[in-house]
Amino acid sequence: MTKHLEKNHAITYTQAVADRAKENESVAVAPQPRATSSLVQQTVVEAYDRNRPYDNKSNRKLAIDQALLHMIVGDLQPFSVVEDKWFRNLLRILDSRYQLPSRRTVTRTLLPELYKQEKARVKGLLDTSDSVSLTTDIWTSRRTQAFITVTAHFVSNDWKLHSVVLATVRMTESHTAVNIKDELEAVIHDWGLQEKVFAIVTDNASNMVAAVNLLKVRHVPCYAHTLNLVVNDTLKELPHLSALRKKVRGIVSHFHSSVKSSEELEQAQRQQGADPLKLIIEVDTRWNSTFYMFERYLKLHKEVTTALCLVGKKDMCLEEVDMVHMKEAVDALQPFAMATTEMSGEKFTTLSFVVPMVQMLHECLCEFSSTNPVSSQLQAQLRKRFPSPETAFIWAAATYMDPRFMRHGFTDAGNAKEVEEKLKKRMGPTQEEADRQQTAEKTASPVCSTSGLWSKYDAKVKTILATSTKSSVQPDMELRRFKEEQPIPRHEDPLQWWQSFSQSSPRMGKLARKYLSCPATSVPSERLFSKAGELVCQRRAAIGENNIDMVLFLNKNLP
Repeated sequence: MTKHLEKNHAITYTQAVADRAKENESVAVAPQPRATSSLVQQTVVEAYDRNRPYDNKSNRKLAIDQALLHMIVGDLQPFSVVEDKWFRNLLRILDSRYQLPSRRTVTRTLLPELYKQEKARVKGLLDTSDSVSLTTDIWTSRRTQAFITVTAHFVSNDWKLHSVVLATVRMTESHTAVNIKDELEAVIHDWGLQEKVFAIVTDNASNMVAAVNLLKVRHVPCYAHTLNLVVNDTLKELPHLSALRKKVRGIVSHFHSSVKSSEELEQAQRQQGADPLKLIIEVDTRWNSTFYMFERYLKLHKEVTTALCLVGKKDMCLEEVDMVHMKEAVDALQPFAMATTEMSGEKFTTLSFVVPMVQMLHECLCEFSSTNPVSSQLQAQLRKRFPSPETAFIWAAATYMDPRFMRHGFTDAGNAKEVEEKLKKRMGPTQEEADRQQTAEKTASPVCSTSGLWSKYDAKVKTILATSTKSSVQPDMELRRFKEEQPIPRHEDPLQWWQSFSQSSPRMGKLARKYLSCPATSVPSERLFSKAGELVCQRRAAIGENNIDMVLFLNKNLP
C-alpha cells in the first residue's frame, strides 16, 4: 500500500509521512508506560518490584498511613478496622504493595505522632491571640466513666474566629468545685494559657460556677442552658401541657414500637401524596425536642388519627382541645427554638446576640400573650431568668462592640452609656505605661536645629504631639470614632469590619477580640458528647483514656 501511494498518489503519500513523523515526536516527548499485557515479557526487576512491599519510610507508605489514620479519627472508626478481613482485602486490591500497620502500631505510634503534630499547630494558632475564652462540661461515657472536655475560642491576628478542642480528661474524683477547678487549671497550664483566659462558659450547675470562681476567672452562664430552664419551668407551671406531653409521647412510642401502626401511618401519608415522615419523640434533657415532637405531630395529626383507628387504637386519639393547646405551645415555642439553634454556632460570634435576642423574644411573645397562656408564662419565666441583660456587663459589652448592634442594640440609652464608660476605662493605660510615658516626657529634650533658628518652634510642636498622643487621650478618640460609625447589616461578619477599623483604633480592637470571640453557650464542649457516644461504643469498649483524648482532639481540630 505504501509503495502504491508513493508511485500513484504522491501528495497523499507525502502528507501521510508528515503525519507519522508528528505522531512519533509526541510519543518521544511523553513516553507511554511499558505495556502490561500478558503478551509482553516483564523483566525480572519489574516482576520483583511489583510484589515488593513499600519501604516503611517511602513517601507512598507514609501518605497511605496518614490517610488511614485520618479516616479512623475522622469517621471515629475502631482501631480494629486494620484487622478486618474485607477491609484488608480492599486495600490489597487497591495497592498490593501497601502493608497495613497493626493496631498496636496505629495506637502507639501513628496516633501519638499525629496528635503531637496537630497539638503544635493548634498551639501556634493560640499564640496569635492575646485572649482566649473556654467552654467546659462533664459527660459520662457508656462505660459510666466521667470525662471533662475543654474547648477554646479566640480571634487570631488576621481576625479569624477559631474554635478548638484542648483536652478531654477522665475525672476519677467526685465532681466537686475544687476537683473541677484542679482539672481546668491543669489544662490551662498545659497549654500555657495562664495569662490569656478571658472567660469560661459553663452551664448553671453550682459546682461548675464555683469551680470557675475558684480560678478567679470571669464566668459566663450558658445562654442555651438558661433558655432551657425558661421553657422547662414554663411547661411545669402549665398542668394541661404536662398531660398533653404524656399523651403525645405515648402515641409516638406506640408508633415506634408497632410495625403495623407505622406501616398504616406511612400508607396514610402516601395517599395524601406526601413523602412519609416519622414521628419524633422528646428527650427529657432537651426542651426543644418537645417542641419538635409537637410540631411533627401537628403536621401528621390527620394521618396519625387515621392509622390509630385502623389498628383499633381509637382511644389514643387526641381531642380537639388537645390540638388547640398543642398549637398554642408550638406558636409560643417557635422563637425559642430558633434562638437556641442560632446561638449554638461555633463559626460566628454569638455573645453579642444575647441582649438583642432577649428583646426580640419578649417582642415575639407580646404579640399573642393576651390570648396564649403559654406565651404569658414564657414571658414571666424570661423576666425571671434574664431580669436585666443590658446591665450584665459581659453581654452588654459584646453587644456594644459588635458593629451590627453598637448602641442601637440597647433599649435604654443609659445602659449603653454606662457600658461605654466602662469600656473606656478598660482601654486606659496601665500604671506601667503611664509611668513609662511620664519618665519619657521628663527626660525628653527639645529638638533643636543646628542653627537654633527653629528650636523654639520644634519644642512647641513636640509638646503638642506629646499631649495629643497621651494614652489617656487615645480611648476618647477611639470611642468617638467608633460612635460615628453606622451599624452594618446583621448578616455581615463583624470580624471583617473590625479587621479594617482596628487599624485606626487598636485599643478598641483588642477589646473586640476578647468579647466577640467568647461564645454565648457551652454547646461546643457539649457537642463532643455525641462524638464520644460514637467513640466509646461496643466495637471500641476498651479504648484507653489517652486515646479518647487524642481521637476527640484530632476529630475536632484536623483541618
